[in-house]
Amino acid sequence: MLKKILKHASQGTLLKSVVAYLIIKTDEVLFVNNVSFEIYYDIQKKFNFPIQKLQFYNANRYFPDLKNPKSFNEKCCYSKLLCKNDLLVTITDKHEVRDYVLEKIKENILIPQICVAKNFDDINFDILPQRFVLKTNFSSGQNIIVKNKNILNIEKTKKIVNKWMKNRYRVQELIWFPQCIDRKIIIEEFICDESGDIPVDYKFYVFNGVVRFINVISDRFKIKKMSFYDRNWNFLTLNKNNIQSDSSMEKPILLGKMIHIAEKLGKDFNFIRVDLYNVNSKIYFGELTPYPGDGRSKFDPIFYDYEFGKYWDINLSHKMEKL
Repeated sequence: MLKKILKHASQGTLLKSVVAYLIIKTDEVLFVNNVSFEIYYDIQKKFNFPIQKLQFYNANRYFPDLKNPKSFNEKCCYSKLLCKNDLLVTITDKHEVRDYVLEKIKENILIPQICVAKNFDDINFDILPQRFVLKTNFSSGQNIIVKNKNILNIEKTKKIVNKWMKNRYRVQELIWFPQCIDRKIIIEEFICDESGDIPVDYKFYVFNGVVRFINVISDRFKIKKMSFYDRNWNFLTLNKNNIQSDSSMEKPILLGKMIHIAEKLGKDFNFIRVDLYNVNSKIYFGELTPYPGDGRSKFDPIFYDYEFGKYWDINLSHKMEKL
């Protein structure tokens, strides 16, 4: 039905995207903002996830085959909708995951936490250091990097954070596990490279406990650069999300140790992305991400969408529901 609607709209990609966008926004107004996550999920599942397919199409320019997923993004979409592994709640909670990491690695690679609060007003900013990071424990991208506490507008920050804490997070995308997390605010130390900036982010794509690919992100708050390598640090001519690719990254001295850590942390999953930092010869844990980009991060060329996907054996998933 969705394919027919878009086909009749136009052969032009722009108009198809506009039609898809309008359908998604109408769904948001009528359903997402008015019903519980459980009811919304049941409605979408009954009609074979039409809104999530439209979101996927708008990002990737093809519809996902959820009955026989082959590409990486298709498998992301399929798994996020149907995999109900309770462990995902633990490992995506940025506070609870710390115990999981310590149990698996047996050494402290955690960024030091300064405090954890249920409410913004419980945070005593007077005792915080000049530089720190404020984030929520249940979300992605909801963080504030404070490099100078003296110029921080606390009232403005409070409005932002309180909005995050009340937000119906990723309901329309049907990301179920954040809905199960007890929401908290985390303050952690600010770690930086030698220039005082955010360190390079190494994202390891781990399939069945084996690192296959490495995504490197640098200059995150300047001219963001993104590079992909295989596990032997061979550069891949791959772009994602129209971000500039950078082939000049030097192979990190501790790459072998980071791969070892990533594979230990990824052992319990058929796929997981393990994010690590390497600062002053010390490795720090970033986060575990089960579905990068929710299956809506476009590969260019599309060959790599299927190249990544061939390593993901979704038949090994735990607690997978049926379509």
